[in-house]
Amino acid sequence: MTMPQFCVYRFDLTTSKTELLIADAAQPAISPDGTLIAYSKKSNTPEHGNTGDLYVYNIVTKQNTLLLAGSAASVESSPSWSPAGDKLVYNSQHGSIIDIKVIDIHTKNTSNVFKDNTYRCYEPKWAPAGNKIVYYQEKGDNHDQVYLTDETGSFFMNLTNDSTVHNYYCSWINKDQVLFTDQTKGGLWLVSQTGKKIKMEGIPANVFYSKYSEAAHTIAYLTQRPESNFILYDTVNKTSRQIKIEVD
Repeated sequence: MTMPQFCVYRFDLTTSKTELLIADAAQPAISPDGTLIAYSKKSNTPEHGNTGDLYVYNIVTKQNTLLLAGSAASVESSPSWSPAGDKLVYNSQHGSIIDIKVIDIHTKNTSNVFKDNTYRCYEPKWAPAGNKIVYYQEKGDNHDQVYLTDETGSFFMNLTNDSTVHNYYCSWINKDQVLFTDQTKGGLWLVSQTGKKIKMEGIPANVFYSKYSEAAHTIAYLTQRPESNFILYDTVNKTSRQIKIEVD
C-alpha cells in the first residue's frame, strides 16, 4: 500500500510506538482540551483543481469533519486553535498573497485579521491565553520578521525587528514569549512581547522547524537536510533525545 506524502501520526514517548491517525493530512494542531486535531488537506477537484481544505479530526470518535473547503481562488492551511477551542486562526492564500483569517468552528463564519494585506503572512499561532496571534511575514527581501497582532488586527508589532536576519517558524512557548528560528544566526531564539531576544542553549545551529509542548515542557524540532533529525529537548532538565520513528 502506498501512503500519501503527508500523514498525521501519534508517537508514544513511553513505548516509542507510532500510530497512524490521519492519512493524507498535514499541519496538525491539537485543541486545548486534547480531543480534536485541526489539519489541512490538499484536494483536487474538476471544478477547482488543486486546493487546500481545513478539517477537524475527533481523537475519540475517529471522525473527520470538513470545516472549510478551499476553492480555485483560495488555499486554506496552517490552522491554530484559540485558547477557548471555539475558533481557528489560519492561512488563506489568494494568488501571491497569503492572508490570515479566523473561523468559528461552530458557525463556520470567517473573518479577516488584515484589511488590506499585500504581503505573505505565514503560520499564525494563537497565544495559549488571551487574544494575541504571532506570525511571520515575508516582504520579498528574504528577511522574514516575526509579528504580533490580535484576532481583529487592532494592532501590529514587529517583535524581531531586525532586517539583517531571516526569522521564521514562530510559536508560543508561554503566554509572554515566542519561540522562533533565526536562519542567519542559527538556532532557536526566544523573543518577549517587548522585543527582548534570548538564544536558547543546547539547540544546534541547523534547527529547522520547532513546536513546544507545555504539558511535557518539551520542544520538538527538526534539523535541516540532509540530516533531518527529529529531536526532543526537555526545557526543564536541559537534555536532548533523538527520536527514531518507524512506520509500518
